[in-house]
Amino acid sequence: MKKKSTFRLLGALIPLLMVLCSCMPKKQESSFLFHNLDSDWTNIHFKNTIVENGLTNSFLYEYVYNGGGVAVGDLNNDGLEDIYFTSNLSKNHLYLNQGQLQFEDITAESGTAGNKGWTTGTNMIDINNDGLLDIYICKSGPYKRKALLQNELYINQGPNEDGVPTFKEEAEKFGLADAGNSIQSAFIDYDLDGDLDMYLMNHNPQTFGMGNTESLSPLGDQFYENNNGKYVNVTRKVGIYSNAISYGLGIGVGDLNKDGWPDIYVSNDYDEPDYMYINQKDGSFKEVAKQALNHMSNFSMGNDIADFDNDGYLDILTLDMVSEDNYGMKTSMASMNPEKFQNNVQAGKHYQYMYNTLQKHSSHVDSNGIPFFSEVAQKTGISNTDWSWAPLMADFDNDGLKDVFISNGIKRDFRNKDFFAKMKEYMNQHQDALSNPEKITYLINSTPHRPYQNYFYKNTGGLAFENATNLWLQDSITTYSNGAAYADLDNDGDLDVVVNNVDEKASILENNSNRLLENNYIKLRFKGPKANSMGIGAKVKVYTQGELQEYTNYSVRGYQSSVPPNLTIGLGMADQIDSLFVYWSKDEVQLVENPQINIDNIISYDQKAIINKKKIQDSEKLFQVAHVVEGISHLENYYDDYEKQVLLPHKLSKFGPALAVADINGDNKEDFFLGQSTGTPSSLYVQLPNGSFKEHQVFHDSAIFEDVDAQFFDYDNDGDQDLIVASGGNEFEQGSPNYADRLYENRGGRFYLRSDLMPQIHSSSSRIKVSDFDRDGFMDVFIGGRFVPHDYPSPASSHLLKNDKGKFVDVTNEIAPELNAIGLVTDGVWMDYDQDKDLDLCLVGEWMGPTFFENQNGKFKKRDLPVTEILSGWYYAIESMDIDNDGDEDLILGNLGQNYKYKASKDEPFEVYYHDFDTNGSKDLVLGYYNFGELFPVRGRECSSQQMPSIKKITPTYDLFGKSTISDIYGHENLSEALHLTAYNFKSGVLLNNGNMDFEFIAFPEMAQLSSINAILGHDFDEDGKIDLIIGGNLFSSEIETPRNDAGYGLVLKNLGKGQFTSLNANKTGLFVPTDLKNLSFIEISGTMHLLAGNNDDALQSFSIKQKRPNSNL
Repeated sequence: MKKKSTFRLLGALIPLLMVLCSCMPKKQESSFLFHNLDSDWTNIHFKNTIVENGLTNSFLYEYVYNGGGVAVGDLNNDGLEDIYFTSNLSKNHLYLNQGQLQFEDITAESGTAGNKGWTTGTNMIDINNDGLLDIYICKSGPYKRKALLQNELYINQGPNEDGVPTFKEEAEKFGLADAGNSIQSAFIDYDLDGDLDMYLMNHNPQTFGMGNTESLSPLGDQFYENNNGKYVNVTRKVGIYSNAISYGLGIGVGDLNKDGWPDIYVSNDYDEPDYMYINQKDGSFKEVAKQALNHMSNFSMGNDIADFDNDGYLDILTLDMVSEDNYGMKTSMASMNPEKFQNNVQAGKHYQYMYNTLQKHSSHVDSNGIPFFSEVAQKTGISNTDWSWAPLMADFDNDGLKDVFISNGIKRDFRNKDFFAKMKEYMNQHQDALSNPEKITYLINSTPHRPYQNYFYKNTGGLAFENATNLWLQDSITTYSNGAAYADLDNDGDLDVVVNNVDEKASILENNSNRLLENNYIKLRFKGPKANSMGIGAKVKVYTQGELQEYTNYSVRGYQSSVPPNLTIGLGMADQIDSLFVYWSKDEVQLVENPQINIDNIISYDQKAIINKKKIQDSEKLFQVAHVVEGISHLENYYDDYEKQVLLPHKLSKFGPALAVADINGDNKEDFFLGQSTGTPSSLYVQLPNGSFKEHQVFHDSAIFEDVDAQFFDYDNDGDQDLIVASGGNEFEQGSPNYADRLYENRGGRFYLRSDLMPQIHSSSSRIKVSDFDRDGFMDVFIGGRFVPHDYPSPASSHLLKNDKGKFVDVTNEIAPELNAIGLVTDGVWMDYDQDKDLDLCLVGEWMGPTFFENQNGKFKKRDLPVTEILSGWYYAIESMDIDNDGDEDLILGNLGQNYKYKASKDEPFEVYYHDFDTNGSKDLVLGYYNFGELFPVRGRECSSQQMPSIKKITPTYDLFGKSTISDIYGHENLSEALHLTAYNFKSGVLLNNGNMDFEFIAFPEMAQLSSINAILGHDFDEDGKIDLIIGGNLFSSEIETPRNDAGYGLVLKNLGKGQFTSLNANKTGLFVPTDLKNLSFIEISGTMHLLAGNNDDALQSFSIKQKRPNSNL
């Protein structure tokens, strides 16, 4: 009977259960890589709500909208990652993973809601090494009471009888109850003693605090050393900056100089530069950011450290807040004050720009352990992502390349330019605005919102990312997102993303990679040494199909957040691992036997399995630093080019030094000339028998000239080397005699100015190229016209000077009239491009393509070849040589590169208009760029109206200016009457001569596109019969809203044949020129070939060259 009644009961319940199941939330399948899960499915309803009032607002506490963090880790060791969210004004929340991406809120039962106060960052760490993750949270906010500011440490007590992990707050017991307005913590074994110490990133709650960098302050960052389980403040001992001007928002950890010791990177908001702390291996750090980085973000937010390009070196991604779209840039971008910018640089604040920065490791580490980086955010396409917070570099599609996630948005855009102007006016009218609750409420409600979508960028290789937000994320919505973390929440082998949002429920982004793609992966969980149970800091090297991936097991990532202490590594289509090494510390390397793909691998520290790590001996480099020119420098004078033309794209007065090499005294030793800027006399340096050089200052009377190029040649056929010098610069008015190019006659090693032999051409020059173009036995001269002073970009005239038996005559109008107003010529080369046995001329310049002048019986005719227009760019160098060994001369073109703010393509060129748009008697310069298919002015309303005040009437608000195209602002008719120049290509490369006037452009490899190329030399270094290249450049003189072109360190390009090259890293070649290089030259010193590098406003560099043998590994 009992059994019968049971079945009767079940029969009655089944219909009811079916009805209930139909009402339960269902997890939707998605064809997108990521799916934003409904909170009804996940049961995560956490929301970081910011309630604004008279005390809680951005006017009294600017970080009020900075949001909270998220930490992910397996708190009960059930193999599922749990999630902890911090709340600024309410309770923190802990969610226990139940599987299938569903969670249970265990905040109350676990005891982790937190005390009163403003919670910021959070970190999960096994601080007491009992095998259970604990939770550390940071506190800040507009408070004075210590109790509201003390950080909290929740020690995991293990699961209760219901299987719920419980926690006990013990920050005081461990010595970590810091009350210094903290943002985030990073746990790191800085002294390699086996246990984990802690870096604590604090900040000043007051905007723009004043203080000394070296001073100690409770508001500054702190460092705590683990002393047998108790944390002791050793800030002063370790040498980190701890001062009241710190505004740290991001912290990352990694071995940046590959010495086996962990280093630290801190990204700072406002004018305080970021900090890069290099571990000195003696219990201290040295801050080296200004040496290691050529520029950095200005309002630096979160950061992440990872090897994004799989070259075996760690890179650094830091976020800022410049918009992707023109409207956002023009309405919210902070004004750049040139005087303040330069004052900050001179005060040691470094070059800071309001863009994201991706610091790619150059592979070069100097003798002091300082690593050097190339900033490549513009090249990779991730420089502009709006008001961004958390960057996460991880392989989201498991293809073996690390992608990027970026959280975005802010509740109130208090930097909106129109709002800022209205607020300023309102506060001038209401002096009590910040003390009157009603007036503060008015200001708060007047501040615009700025929600924005979060970004996904797919790493496509080749130093490029593709914006995959709309391809990867279904129903991408705009939010105010802050802290974020990645983790494999459902154990399917791909990384999901968790995001903490302001005023909206947290986002759980399910990754469908494992279902949609066929890529493999390996997952590693660590059981570390006794005092580091989770193996924090362990480095992993994975080799598959000859490719290397490196990962480091640090939890702190992005912004105010931490990821689980394990690794998920994408393998692409590789179905097995060749080898896997775990570096527990610099001296403890463990080979993992038979690692299995597509499953979890538990890696346990095993002292018996430690292998001997063989120290790889550095091979002898091709270039060795030589000290033969120490103490010789180029000195640049100060000149404000923008005073005459406020919207110049870059300075025009910093193109020196001139550099020329020859044996000037007939002793069979090569000497050199170094040309200086105006105000400093140039010099000859004569080589002595011991290989040193003696300076001969014989040009005192010519100190007024700006020497930008020079060449030795025998103009009078008397058997010695005379000197011609090009005078350039922008310091003087048009037609000034200070622009005269000069000829110096060599008489027994002494040089005499021969103005009587030169025509009176007073224009700013660029290059001098010597050849006997009329084949009369006397060397003639081409002089390139760089620009018209104070009239950029009006085309300048170049000149041909015929050597009439020792006297030079300007024959431009007679034999090459098209050189008049030809353009902004930067370089030229004599070559027989049509193979008719006479010399032709090819020129390059800004807003120019390779421009050919064909020698037709002694007269030069401009040839319009297809490549001239389609390759129009900003070229700074050209050389000719037979790259492909087919018997004709090819051209090597040095262009602006692809790592600059300015972009150019056939469909969306970079443009300039020049015209007197407001009819006030002076011409106006307008740079134009394309943004989402429309042409907008590059510069903002504020600086544009300095040039043309009527813009303020045409566009009375920043809102209108941000919506206006160039045509809207300047007028279609005016634009049609303006000088209009375009650039379609900024890539450097080879113009391969296929004969019959057919030229094919082949771009250089990506590493050669990281900066402008100003100098090119060719030489067969490995003696394989093919000419290899040395290139160098940079452009440090950009206007201050455009990051400097400074990612180049000099580069060797190995010739692979058929116009193809591969780039060689500095750690292989030894070539390292971190300067604004303008000229390169070979010189023989004591019988050995050397390289001279002429750098603007910097020391001359020299390298001895070791000639490689055939088949050597160049």
